[in-house]
Amino acid sequence: DRGELEEAERLTREALEIVRAHLPPAHPRFAATLASLGDVLQARGDYEQAIQHLDEARRLTECRDGCTTTCVDRFREKAR
Repeated sequence: DRGELEEAERLTREALEIVRAHLPPAHPRFAATLASLGDVLQARGDYEQAIQHLDEARRLTECRDGCTTTCVDRFREKAR
């Protein structure tokens, strides 16, 4: 439901504000919250913003442990 996705985006953005205020970027919760926001934005069809947040989450994850994600590439394809 559209209203539920809007509420999910609002709450996830609020969570991201809290994480940014209280945790360093290297903390795993920081990247996880960015990825969660990317997932919500993707579900809403906002692929450009989803890519931005997922890219940032991936960069933080790569800096921490060398992992990469393939979901960013999938969203880039949808955005084209």
